[in-house]
Amino acid sequence: MDLTVVIPAFNEAESIGPVLERLCERLSAVEQLQGAFEVLVVDDGSSDGTGEIARRASPLVTLVRHPYNLGNGAAVKTGIRQARGRVCVFMDADGQHDPEVITRIFRGCDDYDMVVGARDRRSQAGLHRHLANGLYNQLATYVTGRRIEDLTSGFRAIRRDVARRFVALLPNGFSYPTTITLCLMRAGFSVRYE
Repeated sequence: MDLTVVIPAFNEAESIGPVLERLCERLSAVEQLQGAFEVLVVDDGSSDGTGEIARRASPLVTLVRHPYNLGNGAAVKTGIRQARGRVCVFMDADGQHDPEVITRIFRGCDDYDMVVGARDRRSQAGLHRHLANGLYNQLATYVTGRRIEDLTSGFRAIRRDVARRFVALLPNGFSYPTTITLCLMRAGFSVRYE
């Protein structure tokens, strides 16, 4: 298996169906991926039917459920542990990430250990978040000695064997993108921003 798309989901009943439909349609159209990908939705204890909607969305979707909400990072860690693909792509269940970009960041893992879908100012949720992320990026650049373009983006592709090396270090909350980026860079793995 070449690719596992991991989607952590908590109470995303309104968006998960269309997200999975677009994603599965897009991946099925990529000739090089025919039969060589899986979509893994980790329902993190949702109470709004997210898991049922995900399970019914497509036969290409595998659903894993947490019995209660453990956190976004915990759902990502479950996805890493369950993944069968050579490369894992993480994307949000709310529809903010474009499935059209997945093949580009996935293919980037032929040359890099991790490829991050970096956001620009237009794709940030407001000026205050853009400014805060800019500060985080500067601090992380200082700590790692390498330019960090988007420390907090959850849209990323990473080689599964590399992700598994760091899974125990990842927090259960929303800061897993920050942690895995810093871990990889400090350990000498290659990271690219797309």
